[in-house]
Amino acid sequence: MAGTLALVLFLAVLARGQWVQNPNPLLDADGSYLLFNNGDDGNPGGFAGVTSNNSLIIPVSLQNYTSVTIEWWFLWSRLYLGPGSAGLPPRQTMFYYGSDTDTTNYIWISPVNGTSQQNFPTAEIRMKDSKGKSDVIYVRALDYLNSWTHFAISIQPSSAGASIFAGLGPAGTGVPVLTNVNINLKDIVGSKLIFGAHPQLVSSELLNPVVYGGCISEVRIWSNFRDLNTINSTRFVSLSGNEPGLIHYYRFGSSALTDSTGNVNAVSAGATYFPNSVPQLGVALVPLYIIRRSIPYNGVTSISLATTITQYAQTLQLVGPPTSGVVCSTADLVCNPGTSIQSLNPVNSFGIKFVPTRGSCGVQTSFTANVFSSTSGTTNNIQFQITALGLTGTSLTSVANTVPTSGGNITINGINLGLDGPLAASLNERVMITFPPNPAVSCTNAQVTGSTLTCTVPFGIGKGATVQVYICGGSYSLPNAVSYTPPFVGEPTGLGVRTLTFPGANLGFSRTWNGVTDFVMVAGGVCTVTNNTDTSLTCSVGVDQQWRYLSCCNLSWRPAVQ
Repeated sequence: MAGTLALVLFLAVLARGQWVQNPNPLLDADGSYLLFNNGDDGNPGGFAGVTSNNSLIIPVSLQNYTSVTIEWWFLWSRLYLGPGSAGLPPRQTMFYYGSDTDTTNYIWISPVNGTSQQNFPTAEIRMKDSKGKSDVIYVRALDYLNSWTHFAISIQPSSAGASIFAGLGPAGTGVPVLTNVNINLKDIVGSKLIFGAHPQLVSSELLNPVVYGGCISEVRIWSNFRDLNTINSTRFVSLSGNEPGLIHYYRFGSSALTDSTGNVNAVSAGATYFPNSVPQLGVALVPLYIIRRSIPYNGVTSISLATTITQYAQTLQLVGPPTSGVVCSTADLVCNPGTSIQSLNPVNSFGIKFVPTRGSCGVQTSFTANVFSSTSGTTNNIQFQITALGLTGTSLTSVANTVPTSGGNITINGINLGLDGPLAASLNERVMITFPPNPAVSCTNAQVTGSTLTCTVPFGIGKGATVQVYICGGSYSLPNAVSYTPPFVGEPTGLGVRTLTFPGANLGFSRTWNGVTDFVMVAGGVCTVTNNTDTSLTCSVGVDQQWRYLSCCNLSWRPAVQ
């Protein structure tokens, strides 16, 4: 975004608690996350049948700070069915900070409170410090469709102003709560932050919640208060780990538990790590992530994805075609271009197949897709970036043909010439032929088939031309590779009359006569051509002449007798 006006409008939208469509830049986490307490149905976030006690433990004491901000992304996959419905989820411990030896120090958060406050899924926050001060806060955080949601708590002393509790999902129904709190961080005696579970001794204190069944990603802990605009300014943005005030940062990227700030690493207690290098069914379609893959120039990649909605048949709709290559369903035997991919079985899963073309070689292909159903509309947005690696070991070995003066096809033999098909104009792939001292000319209609490359050389004469091939960002040459078959011009008939017929061979006139480069001169005058072929040429003069010569293709031939 550029310009003051654009920035003002962007912040105004965020301040109203709305989801940003197609934010830029997006987080580069490629779908990496931790899965906690899988339900018995095998789906992340299934609260029915959660009997394990997986967690992520971050050693940290918030007593050292006057204000803190903690942010994370979470996925809780159950669709909210309405007040009093059988599917209403119980309260779950998604977040717990405090002591595991007493019941008087904690900050506890559930993604839902189990009673559906105000007829929508409501997150519940309970806080209590050692001085007996406490807070209970309800926040509208989850959309009805419960896809990936960003959650943030930004706590400061009440004397400094209101603290912030906010959750925002893709439908933008989240409503941040700004309120003065009673607790003081310095009075919460704790040494660990736990995602996924809580100490059993506080179960009664917290009204007996179950453990959290779902996923988390991108955990950030700041040693300062961050207002809504500041939170939103980096909500979709990958951080370096060196930002002022950032004391812990867990991206769950190449190493699941590494603290990107260089401070203390986290400890996993059974949570399942799904890194970006493990494409599989069950990797949630998240609206904030870019899926990145690298493949060989002739490789095919398949990416298994799942939405968080299981109730409705859905399609994955491409937003415009990919910049190169072809995208289709993994169920397609032949990958034909299309814009819509049907869900598989189960109905919330998709298999995406990307097949590169010559234009994909050595470049990054980008495309965007939305999950859509007639019932729910668009529920997720995801971007893909597929890089097909360049060619290796490419070389030219020989040229199999000479060509007539009129031009013709040549066959260039080589190694690792890339995918079959016409050379890609988008990569400026081309074949050039150079007959010194003349400038290079294009060998047109170039196409690769296996280990050969064919193209059409234009008309001309000469021998020992250099072939220069530009493919997949590389340049390869073969000197003294192409020659034209030499022409022959014989003695004309019709001497002493005004019509002359020149016999010959390989005269190059199977093409259309070119009055600029093709002409017959007789004693300084033009002999007007009336018929021309590769083996003869007929022309007429105004008077009898004593000598003549024929010129084609910028060069001349004189008969042996003039």
